[in-house]
Amino acid sequence: TVLEVGCGTGRNLPYLQDAVGSNGHIFGVDVSERMLARSQALCERTGWKNVTLVRTDALDYHAPRMLDAVLFGLSYAVMQNGKRILNHAWSQLRAGGCAVIVDGKTMPGIAGRLLHPLVTLEMKATVLGDPDHNACADLRSLTDEVTVEEELFGAYFICQGRKGT
Repeated sequence: TVLEVGCGTGRNLPYLQDAVGSNGHIFGVDVSERMLARSQALCERTGWKNVTLVRTDALDYHAPRMLDAVLFGLSYAVMQNGKRILNHAWSQLRAGGCAVIVDGKTMPGIAGRLLHPLVTLEMKATVLGDPDHNACADLRSLTDEVTVEEELFGAYFICQGRKGT
């Protein structure tokens, strides 16, 4: 059972389907009605019956059962209450479950310092969020079991935390 917070247009649903299989279930929440409509259309086209999409603020969502995993796929940086939402989702995660945050960030090194003003303007202008947020620190405040991978020259990261028993 997986929850995607900020599921948007459903871009991650095929990968989540592979992960949970036909016996698993995916819950997706988003505040955008138009994005959820695209997710719903994808589910109808593919015949997925194990996906439940809910239009709500993530702080108001309560999964009907404990979760095995929570995913924030390019959504955490745009959430004004990101840490509160992460804490809320974490409380619904079973022991041994994992939370994954995939998002963009300022690149390291000289390139990052030079591009930072431009990246910040672009992210704010396109509602892509705050490049200076520290999602991994937020996840580390919940568990010591955190791994971080950087992708595309450090412009993106995958931060995964496992909930202890």
